[in-house]
Amino acid sequence: AKILQLAFPDMQIADDFDHKLTFNIEGNKKIIKINDLDFTVDKSLVVKGNANFYLDTNQIDLAIKLNPGDIDITLSPLSLAPLSASDNSFNENLSVKILSLKNLLDVLPIDIKKLPINLLTQPINLTTNVTYLDQDLTLNNIDLAIAQANLAGKVIVKNLCKIPAVSYDIKITGAPYIASLLGIELPVNIDDLLVKGETIKDQELIKTNNTVIIANTTNNIKGTISLGDSIKPNIIIESSGNNLGQTIALLTKTLANNSLGSYNISSQIEGDLAKILKIDISNANFNLKGTNTNLSGRLTGDFAVAKPKITTDLKITTVNLDALSTE
Repeated sequence: AKILQLAFPDMQIADDFDHKLTFNIEGNKKIIKINDLDFTVDKSLVVKGNANFYLDTNQIDLAIKLNPGDIDITLSPLSLAPLSASDNSFNENLSVKILSLKNLLDVLPIDIKKLPINLLTQPINLTTNVTYLDQDLTLNNIDLAIAQANLAGKVIVKNLCKIPAVSYDIKITGAPYIASLLGIELPVNIDDLLVKGETIKDQELIKTNNTVIIANTTNNIKGTISLGDSIKPNIIIESSGNNLGQTIALLTKTLANNSLGSYNISSQIEGDLAKILKIDISNANFNLKGTNTNLSGRLTGDFAVAKPKITTDLKITTVNLDALSTE
């Protein structure tokens, strides 16, 4: 119950689970075998399975099934050469198949009212290669499928027990479907999203350096976010693309405006979300029917007043408005 409370801090979890555990165990100096594992909690949650622990190579063969929910979890050694036990390493293939996570949570004394129920009823399939060595955790070849959505790629967590640094190279498809299950209506259409970079959290300071590719645009995001009483960003964003008209069409599911060509924008977001937030646009170039238009200046948001207000101080070169008409 205490472990579950750590995972679900806002939920009511009883500490009086009735449980029964039986299994057969045998082994020697190289291997420990656990067979016919049968773990029952409150006569409703049932876990069954088998496991082999290879002591000389730090490898595991494990297969367990949880019900209700029809959940299968397997671990098997990676094909690469295992490290010795003295290296404190872990190299495994992980597979998790879940028919309905809600069915499992329903039989546990957990308040799931705050969880997205529609998402919990979807089938979930996860496969990945897991490597752990010297506080570095690597998830290679991630393939996470939730109904019609998918996440694929690689995630590395360094200094897991100190100041963790998370690097990632992932592709997400079907984001609108997941958003709908969460009851969120996205302001734009996002079919494919590629994210690559690194984020470090040191107490109340987040440092991030990312590249996000979406709707045929490349967006570099670098800087810091200070947490605490309020959120204080200091972020530099550089965005570029070869066809702004096509990008807008992809995001809004409308016809493309062929007058809008390439673009690039450099800006900095700095301030306090509870007080003053400034967006400095140092350079924004747009190609309108072969004519370059430049914009620069500052947008300032004042959120400390009863009625938040936004002021602008922008400079823009001459624009041919006829070029903005949709063809």
